[in-house]
Amino acid sequence: MKSFGLGTYALTVGVAVALLAGCSGSQPPIGAPGAIPQTSAIATHAHRGTSWMLREATGETLLYASSDFGTVSVFGYPKGNLVGVLSGFDLADGECVDKAGNVFIADTGASDVVEYAHGGTNPINTLTDPGHEPFSCAIDAATGNLAVTNFDGGSVAIYSNGAGTPTIYSLPGVAVMFCGYDNDGNLFVDGRVTESHFALYELPHGSGTPTNINTNLNISPGPIQWDGKHLALGYGQNNNSVIYQISVSGSSATVVGSTSLNGPGKFDILNGGEWWIYGDRVLVPYRKHGLKFDYIGFWRYPQGGRAFKKIHVIDKEKFLVGVTVSPAN
Repeated sequence: MKSFGLGTYALTVGVAVALLAGCSGSQPPIGAPGAIPQTSAIATHAHRGTSWMLREATGETLLYASSDFGTVSVFGYPKGNLVGVLSGFDLADGECVDKAGNVFIADTGASDVVEYAHGGTNPINTLTDPGHEPFSCAIDAATGNLAVTNFDGGSVAIYSNGAGTPTIYSLPGVAVMFCGYDNDGNLFVDGRVTESHFALYELPHGSGTPTNINTNLNISPGPIQWDGKHLALGYGQNNNSVIYQISVSGSSATVVGSTSLNGPGKFDILNGGEWWIYGDRVLVPYRKHGLKFDYIGFWRYPQGGRAFKKIHVIDKEKFLVGVTVSPAN
């Protein structure tokens, strides 16, 4: 059966973009699933289809935008000028970046995660995830560990220092979607237990057992990112989306702030897509009309309000599903 990515999942199941996603009501405990070594997952070197990059791109801060149509567009940041395209993916979905500026791209359809050096056109490594559909990823800034959610398997894979064979942490009965680390190396994962039951879990630093986090928000799963002070979680709806800032203590999460993203005009933030907080801005794939999500909007963070800049990705087949920023070295 052919795998599907964030954008396809959004169209078929209608998952909301979740900027807070993370919490909603008391969730059933997952028990003690423990860690399952995935011995069949190995790190390999890969070669993909034809890609290109302007020479000067290696010295610039870069904005990467993944697409369900097998490409990742690369823009100079903050100008928004196209400086390259990475090709050869099956379904390029969630993205994340490490402190060296290396970009990791979850290729859901190929069951792997591909790593590129900042401004590079050829992969420097491929982490295989056989039998799974990698959906989203996050990097622990302290250890370099790479977390990858497996939507189909209800699990999250942790690659030590972003390489090698992962350890798999199972969340039985959960359709796992997004993940993010806080500043202490604790990993947070969200998903659905049922069509309407949101779930948020924490894998504490040094622990082998995910624990359920209770919250009073009733929302859909979505991206999770540390914004420098709090966990940022949220969701999108037509013409209005909210990022929640939350504080987690023990097994409970408390909302301490929110950011509302409005207009431009009639627009729609992708259900199931990923935004990226970079400094005092949040970058979000969205659409103004039709079925394609072919714009990247710039909003001030945490102020929110109206987008102050946009990039129009001109390609009749583009369906943007996620963005990340790799700083200039």
